[in-house]
Amino acid sequence: MFNSVFNVYNYGSANAIQAGHNNFINQTTAEKSEKLVSSISSLLQQLKLQEADSLPPGLTTSIEETLVELQRPDNEKNMFKVQSCLMMTMTTLQTLPALKPAVATLVSAYDYYFGTNVSAMFM
Repeated sequence: MFNSVFNVYNYGSANAIQAGHNNFINQTTAEKSEKLVSSISSLLQQLKLQEADSLPPGLTTSIEETLVELQRPDNEKNMFKVQSCLMMTMTTLQTLPALKPAVATLVSAYDYYFGTNVSAMFM
C-alpha cells in the first residue's frame, strides 16, 4: 500500500495543484496541446490525399471538429468530445491497412496528451 507524504488538494485556479503547505506544482498543457494538434493536422493532410471513396463518410469532418475543439481556450474545451472523436478515429483507421502507421502516431499523441495507455489496445 502506498502512503503519500503530502495531502493533495486542488483549489483555486486551473492547472495549479497544491501539494502540502505553500507548495504549488504548476501544470502546463500548451505544449501537449500543440503536439496533439500537430499530429492530428498531419493525419488530416494524409487523409485528404487518399481517395475520398476509400474513407468512411464523416471521418475527415470529425477530425476537423476535433482540431477546432483543441484550439479553443482551455476553459472552453469539451475534452469528452475530443476523446470520443479521437477514439472513433483511431478505431476507424485501424480498419484501413494503408493508414495503420497513422494510428500508431495518433495513439502515441493521445497517450501523451491525456496521460493514458490506450496504445496497448491498438498495438
